[in-house]
Amino acid sequence: MVDRRTFLKNTGWSLLGLAASSSLLGACVPGSRETRKILPSAGNLSLYWGDLHNHCNLTYGHGDMRSAFEAARQQLDFVSVTPHALWPDIPGANDPRLKWVIDYHTGAFRRLRQGGWEQYVAMTNAYNREGKFLTFLGYECHSMEHGDHVALNYDLDAPLLECESVPHLK
Repeated sequence: MVDRRTFLKNTGWSLLGLAASSSLLGACVPGSRETRKILPSAGNLSLYWGDLHNHCNLTYGHGDMRSAFEAARQQLDFVSVTPHALWPDIPGANDPRLKWVIDYHTGAFRRLRQGGWEQYVAMTNAYNREGKFLTFLGYECHSMEHGDHVALNYDLDAPLLECESVPHLK
């Protein structure tokens, strides 16, 4: 197992490549020179199993955070237990029927900022074992316009960044 920064640097293309491989390789003849240009040699790749979008009841999700880390540690090489952090364009502000939905979400975001983030950082650090089981700090930002996005951090002491929108977060 590699360290966190090397892992993200080396797997970024692989994750994208795996997601796009069917469309990329559809136009290539197996074993052809074009195929070898698109995909790296399998001889120098390692396979790691992980989950970079795993929720728990730290904000809204099921099960407690410790259980999420324990389950991941038993089955995976890396994990990010990912709290929901914000929804800048949450709909329904003028619809009294949706007040409970807005309160549910904003209450979770508030709990994260009022001690939940520090608790999350501490537990993420406690479960990290360089070279054996990697943990990553991350959080999810919802957006009606831009979709859901997960901010994933290299460092285990990264702050929860505030933003006004997904483009602002990026």
